[in-house]
Amino acid sequence: MHIEYNNSRFGIIDAWGMHSDQKIWLRFSQEWLASLGDIKELEHDFDQLKQLRSPLAVLLCESLSDNLESTDEWKIDIHELSALLCMKEKYAAHILPKIKSAMKKIRDRVSSNYQLEIYQTDSGQTCLTFKKDHL
Repeated sequence: MHIEYNNSRFGIIDAWGMHSDQKIWLRFSQEWLASLGDIKELEHDFDQLKQLRSPLAVLLCESLSDNLESTDEWKIDIHELSALLCMKEKYAAHILPKIKSAMKKIRDRVSSNYQLEIYQTDSGQTCLTFKKDHL
């Protein structure tokens, strides 16, 4: 999918509120909705992303979708991935458990076919390989 960007300024949400049953309602801007008109498909169903219940898992899921769209494998240094996902952790030992937890949520709740492999380079850097399974 190719999206052409342009410069526009408008709000996304025109109004919002809460019903008596504690459910939130939103009214989206017509300009924003019109800007989505060229997008034929969304990568993930919003209900599936909502089930992840973790901002990190949502960001990782979107990154996996983007980077594995045209290939079956994505390799990345753990610190680069941490920066990409806006994580505050500095050390691989702190980053890795959070990535593993996010991957478990993605596999369990979004039913995606992503696999994670962890390895160390000769220089001692921790790298990750994400793979997309074809069923």
